[in-house]
Amino acid sequence: MSAASGEVIFKLDTGGTEHFAWCEDKILLADRRGKPVLISADDGSILKEVEFGKFRFGSDQIMLASKGRLYAVANDGVAMHAVCADL
Repeated sequence: MSAASGEVIFKLDTGGTEHFAWCEDKILLADRRGKPVLISADDGSILKEVEFGKFRFGSDQIMLASKGRLYAVANDGVAMHAVCADL
């Protein structure tokens, strides 16, 4: 949303993502499948689907982007894990 005009700049249906992180000039968040994606901060287009294997973000979506890597708490369907993936 534009702070100046209040107009929506872009929309991306994530299925309920509540958290995101800035990663250089991109936005890192969970898509509808609970997988990490990098989107353009300018137009909301998906720039990269981050390889995350069998893991999915949990409902808390705890994540940190640093030095080209994603550090997150993720679920493999059985248990929660600390996961690191290249961005």
